Amino acid sequence: MENESRGPLLVEIPSADCKPEQVARWNQGRETPTFRLLRDPMNLEELNELESCVAIWRDNETLTYVAPKNLFGRSLFEAKEDSLFIPFYDIELKLEIVGKADYAIAETAAYFVGLTDSTKTSASQVALYYNSLKNNELDFIAAGSHCFSQVLRLPSSELSLFNLTLSPSQSETLAEESHPVQVSFLNCVLEDGGTSLINALEHRQSKFGSLGIDERTTLTDENLDRLLQLDVIDHLSLPLLDPEERALRAFAVQVESLKYAIWLPTLLKADFQSFQVVAKKLDLNIEYGGETIPTEATLSFLQRLATLGHFEELRLAFYLDGDTVAPECLYEAIMHVALANSNLKVLDLTDSYLDWGLRMEMVFESLQDHKGLSQIKVSVEDEEHTFGPDFVFLRQFLSRNRNVIVTDASGCVFTDEESIDELYALNRFYQGSSALLMDPPLERLSLVATTLLEAALSDFQRSALLFSNHVDLLCQIVQAAGLDDADGPIFDTQPPQSDVSKRTRETQFLERSAKQKI
Repeated sequence: MENESRGPLLVEIPSADCKPEQVARWNQGRETPTFRLLRDPMNLEELNELESCVAIWRDNETLTYVAPKNLFGRSLFEAKEDSLFIPFYDIELKLEIVGKADYAIAETAAYFVGLTDSTKTSASQVALYYNSLKNNELDFIAAGSHCFSQVLRLPSSELSLFNLTLSPSQSETLAEESHPVQVSFLNCVLEDGGTSLINALEHRQSKFGSLGIDERTTLTDENLDRLLQLDVIDHLSLPLLDPEERALRAFAVQVESLKYAIWLPTLLKADFQSFQVVAKKLDLNIEYGGETIPTEATLSFLQRLATLGHFEELRLAFYLDGDTVAPECLYEAIMHVALANSNLKVLDLTDSYLDWGLRMEMVFESLQDHKGLSQIKVSVEDEEHTFGPDFVFLRQFLSRNRNVIVTDASGCVFTDEESIDELYALNRFYQGSSALLMDPPLERLSLVATTLLEAALSDFQRSALLFSNHVDLLCQIVQAAGLDDADGPIFDTQPPQSDVSKRTRETQFLERSAKQKI
């Protein structure tokens, strides 16, 4: 607890002198002494280098529980009073602040968050979660707006705010950073109904980044309408909206990525002939409480998404009543949407209500020829039922579409740690081979020849995959090997103009080899 250049950081408060509010009551009965700060920490990293968890008492009568990286999880202390939990995700430091007064908790939060200014390790992924036993919001105004600017100073910054009351100046600060940032409001009270926030966004000259607003955050109807007219946000996350006109208009918001929730009856009132979705990345939760899904109208909506055809990432999740059964044609229609969007890279099938796990063989058969797809996400309860005995469905799919990985919601690849791993390695080789097509002709010729000689020659399958992307170079190599002129070039940079029948036979052979199953 001592820095060589600046001296001790903490001093223990004798247990005999500790008042009841100064006693550290850690979760699961853990006990530690309580300390005071002898000086200001140089940065958050100095706290993160502590060898154990500590509790720090400040003169404003707040107690801060500090858990350095790799120590303790979500809850630090016994939840017998309200607390402000602050995880710094990227450096794995966790703080939890308790105290009798909101202003004191806010001041202490600002003090510690302000240490991000000079930290050696980026602390740009931060959350402030107020846990209230009475479901109250924390009046965070005493923290000022400077603590937010400290966190958001880096372009990769992510800030999540939960259960806080914010002043107009704090809201304004959150929208003023010149570089893209990510800000989420969860059950927050914006004192002016969001006017300062929207004003700042309207005056931006550059993209904001990501903005998330939930249904419990106080944004007036007027400011919500203004939000839907902005064109400076890359990613926008919205809750269920009312009335129906506004709920449908949200699809046309000018963003790159949209996460949104809508009631199915509201959605089905749209005019699908003119219905537009601007975002290229759409994450849509469709909620419905009826007993039977209106199949024909729902299929019309999905057909419209297929017709739009511009999606690069797509998640369509249905939140249904427990007794509602989705018709089989709904699954097939979603596959049609994926196939119709040729630029689709990520298809997310992580849905709590649609049972994709039992239909993955159908999914794989539908998407085996999709050229743009690079990732399929799916929730799996039983891998054998999902991927077949010994992963046979997944193995066949990866042998046919070599550009795709299949993962869970967090991006972890499904594998048997044997043949599937080998397939992914082979497919990465294929993808690298395909990437060479972007190189200049002479460089591509040299790289392909080197790869063939050094790596692929001993492996028929890799050789076939390599030349399935570079048949023109194979013809040059074959022709060069038979040249009578020993002084001529080994490789000609121009494709041969003769022996067309031989070239056709070679091309067909390599294409058959590239499609051979593992």
